[in-house]
Amino acid sequence: MKVKSVSDFVVATIATALVSFPILASAASDRITLDGEASMKVAGTVKSVDAAKRTVTIVDAQGGSASLEVGEDVRNLYKLQSGQRVFGTTNRQVHLTVLSAGEQAPRVAQVVSVDQTAGVVVLKDAQGETVNVKAGDTRKAATLKAGDRVAIDIPAAAGA
Repeated sequence: MKVKSVSDFVVATIATALVSFPILASAASDRITLDGEASMKVAGTVKSVDAAKRTVTIVDAQGGSASLEVGEDVRNLYKLQSGQRVFGTTNRQVHLTVLSAGEQAPRVAQVVSVDQTAGVVVLKDAQGETVNVKAGDTRKAATLKAGDRVAIDIPAAAGA
């Protein structure tokens, strides 16, 4: 993970504990799905910091908040203040489900390309940002194609 400042690292650590909404209550067994790891940009505003408990609460642009534990390797946690904008990059486990025509989900992206050899799927999200997903199974990545719409589920990190 590349870190440019304490704030970047705090957000990267914080982002690993963010919880998403479940994408599909009951997925049919014939749906194309893919599990992998994505490098994602994260941003938010610090709501509160508890240096003694090593927790930080952030609020994202949509108003969602998460209270998260910050590792001991963040030595300058006490410098973070309420209202401060934080941003960074983190790697997260993701689950993709191909959507049928007209089907909606809380988080949707479009497949831009698939590198079948490397097992990398490039997505474009609703904000126009690209996200690279490294598939856990390259054979499953090969079942996706450019133009597919996928629901993105970001499971809660362990211990979140």
